[in-house]
Amino acid sequence: EMRNKFVNSGLKAVIALPALWPGLSIPTNLLVVEKGYDGNIEFVNAKDFGSRVKGNTNVVLSNDEILRIIEAVNDEKSENNFCASSERERVREINSWQPNQFIEMVPEVNFRDTKDIDSELNSLYEQLKNNLK
Repeated sequence: EMRNKFVNSGLKAVIALPALWPGLSIPTNLLVVEKGYDGNIEFVNAKDFGSRVKGNTNVVLSNDEILRIIEAVNDEKSENNFCASSERERVREINSWQPNQFIEMVPEVNFRDTKDIDSELNSLYEQLKNNLK
């Protein structure tokens, strides 16, 4: 019921954050609410952002990462694996506000030419043969 109230009035964005505190494994979402806002809802996947700062066990987002999130919230565009904009009606239909439900997730696959792989394997085989002599 509370989720529907947010979706129906003022929810501007949902940002999936990394696990910010040690031992926290549940998803953490930041809700951006703007009074009277009724436009599209922005979804941002920032789960891979942040790093641990020396002497601190918490994850800290860099200024560049924060700016990238802000830009994604303010621009109504989509970027695979990172952000998407959705109409409120679609959010109501899906009955979820998890960013991974709205952002197109495309696996990053790096293909290599089989000739390169064969050449590398032959080189490794030769090195192994020489080391075993």
